[in-house]
Amino acid sequence: TAAASATASASATPKINYVGEMKLSPAAGPIGSDVKVSGNGFTPNADIQVVWQDMKGQWNTDKTDGSFKGRSFKEERVPLTTAKTDAKGAFEASFKVPDGFGFIHNVWVSQDNTIKNQAGFNVKMQVEMSPASGPPGTRATSITGWSLMVISRPPT
Repeated sequence: TAAASATASASATPKINYVGEMKLSPAAGPIGSDVKVSGNGFTPNADIQVVWQDMKGQWNTDKTDGSFKGRSFKEERVPLTTAKTDAKGAFEASFKVPDGFGFIHNVWVSQDNTIKNQAGFNVKMQVEMSPASGPPGTRATSITGWSLMVISRPPT
């Protein structure tokens, strides 16, 4: 898919050269939220990229006996959108919060593979359950969201 091919693995540490200011509005929300990113003080009339820092994790187990050997994580950089600064070095763009785990994620403004600024976005975790309510003893037929990180089996 286009999204999968757009995800960049973090094989090398990006260069950093902080300039200007950037702001996310809102600075917190659930997956799928619309976020406005704006900034000023960047190179005038320049193409920039807005990038989401993500971590992909996995459980490490011994292949022979299945014993737990810890967890490992790998950074991924997910391109969100592009923009062009104006003659004064200001820009505005928007993106949707990508699917993934909650808590703080870095959002970077980059230009020519160099991070120019960053801000944190707090992904608020949420869970949806169906049915949403019922009398005592009602069984959930569907649970989606953050709980899947904690509950590793489907509802019964």
